[in-house]
Amino acid sequence: MLPRYPQPCTPLAAQGIPSLAATRAILAQIDTPGSDMLVTTGGVTLALTNLDRRLWPAGEPGGCRKRDLVRYYARVAPFLLPHLVRTAISNIRYPLGVGRPASRERSWARPHWVLQAPDAPEAPAPRSRPPLVTGLASLLWLGQKVAIELAPLSEPLVSRSPSATAPAFELTLSGAGAEGFARARDAAFQLRRAADGLGVKTRPRTSGRDGVCCRVWGEVAAETGERQRLAARLLRAAGVSASTPARPLIPLSPTADPRGLVSMPLTWAQLEDALPDAFTLYTVPELLQHCGDPWRDTAESPAESPEHGRRSDEASLVVP
Repeated sequence: MLPRYPQPCTPLAAQGIPSLAATRAILAQIDTPGSDMLVTTGGVTLALTNLDRRLWPAGEPGGCRKRDLVRYYARVAPFLLPHLVRTAISNIRYPLGVGRPASRERSWARPHWVLQAPDAPEAPAPRSRPPLVTGLASLLWLGQKVAIELAPLSEPLVSRSPSATAPAFELTLSGAGAEGFARARDAAFQLRRAADGLGVKTRPRTSGRDGVCCRVWGEVAAETGERQRLAARLLRAAGVSASTPARPLIPLSPTADPRGLVSMPLTWAQLEDALPDAFTLYTVPELLQHCGDPWRDTAESPAESPEHGRRSDEASLVVP
C-alpha cells in the first residue's frame, strides 16, 4: 500500500502559481500507466490512488475518471489558484463517484504541508480549521480526496485585489435543460440591466448545471439589510421571485453534474452564446489557455509565472 505523505517537505516550495514546466512535469507523472502512484511537485510527494475509478458517467468512453479530475486541477492551477488565495474553503467529497454517497468536509484533516486558515467561524478548534489551497500540490490533494463543489466558507482573509471591491453576494438563476438555461440566461441579462441602472457591477458564470449565477459587487451592498433589499430588487427586475439557495462556488470549480460540468466564469458578451455543456473537465483547460480567465481582475494573483499567458477576456469561448 502506498504511503500517503512519506517524507518531510518544504511547504513554501509548493505555494504559488506553478510554472509551465512544473505543470507539464506533473501531467507527465499523472499520465503514467497505473491506478496508484506517487507524484512529486514543489518539494511535496503525495500518493494518488484509484485513478482509474469512474467518477462521472459522461466524458470519454467509460466515463470521466479520477485521473481526469486530477489532470483538470493540474491544468487549471494557474487560473484557479488566484481565486483561492487566502480563502478558507469547504468542499463535497464523492469518493465513489457522483450519484453515490457524498460527504461535506467538516473535520478538514490534512497533511502538514497543507496550510490552514488562521481563523474561521465554522471551525473554532485549531485542529479543525479549514485548509488554504495555496499551490499545485494542495490542488492535487483535493483531487486525491475527490473534493469538488469548492465554495468559500467566508469572505477572503484579505482583499482580493486593490482594484476590485469584495463581492457582496451571488444570485443563482436555475434552469433545467437547454430551454431552462436559455430562460436563466435571459433573466440574468435583465438582472444586469437593472444593476447597471443602479451603478452596481455584476459578472456572470455558469452554475455548473443548467443555470446562471450573477456575482454582485458594489459598496451600495455593504450592509446585510441593504444587500437583501438590493437582491430583491434585482430579482424582481429579472422576473423571478427568489434566487435558488446555494453557497456560491469558487469560479472554475468542478460540480457533481453527471456531465462533468465546471462553473465557468464569463463576460456578459461570452454569456450570449454560451451553453452549459460547453464547459466540462475536458474543455475548460483548453478554453482558458486560449482565452484566459474572464474574472482574472477579481482574483488576487500570487507569484505567477510569465510562462502562463493571458489573452483577451472578450475572446470567444465557443468550443472548436
